[in-house]
Amino acid sequence: MLKEKVLPKVSVGLPTYNRAITLKQTIDYVLNQDYPHIELVISDNASTDQTREICEEFSRKDSRVKYIRQESNRGPTANFKEVLDNSEGKFIVTGK
Repeated sequence: MLKEKVLPKVSVGLPTYNRAITLKQTIDYVLNQDYPHIELVISDNASTDQTREICEEFSRKDSRVKYIRQESNRGPTANFKEVLDNSEGKFIVTGK
């Protein structure tokens, strides 16, 4: 009998700041992939638009979404690093 192949977890990192207009579409795109073992790690760099509400809603509905909110804007490099530091997957893919 063949052993079932265990697929590695893939982390999709999404550092973001004030992108509420396109955020829902981006999150839906990631979560609707065919690959079953993904996590979406979102680091919000203290957005002032509806980014927080959108991310909190998705993280409540889908356990694959990990939402991190920065208390203050730390700049893009630190926000990107936050995504990397909180990703658990064997492979990490990030967007800008």
